[in-house]
Amino acid sequence: MQKWTVIFPIIMFIFSVPLRFWQNWWYSDGKPRREKYRKARETLENGRPEEAMALFRELGRYKDSRDRYREACFLYGKELFGLGRFEESCGAFESAGEYGEARAYLEIAKRGGR
Repeated sequence: MQKWTVIFPIIMFIFSVPLRFWQNWWYSDGKPRREKYRKARETLENGRPEEAMALFRELGRYKDSRDRYREACFLYGKELFGLGRFEESCGAFESAGEYGEARAYLEIAKRGGR
C-alpha cells in the first residue's frame, strides 16, 4: 500500500506534463496560439480594432495579449468617439482601463462629448 502512495503521484506527474503543454499550445480548433496572436496583431495594425479585441480576448494570457486587448479597446473607443457614438465608446474605454488616455476620453464621452 505504501508503495502506491509514492509511485502514483510520480506517474500522474509524468502524464500530466505533456498534457498541460498540449493544452497550453493548441486550441480546440487546432490552430496554435502563435498563429492566432499573429493574426490578431495584423488585424489591429490594419485598423480593425473591434476584430482584434475578440482575438486578443480569446488568447487570454498568451504573451502580451492582455495589453494588446487594452490597446484595441482604446482604439475602438476612439473610433466610436470620433463617430459621435459616445455611449458605445464608454464601454470600450472602460475595457481599456489605464491604457493611454482612456480615462480622459471616458470622462468626456460620459458628458456626451463636451
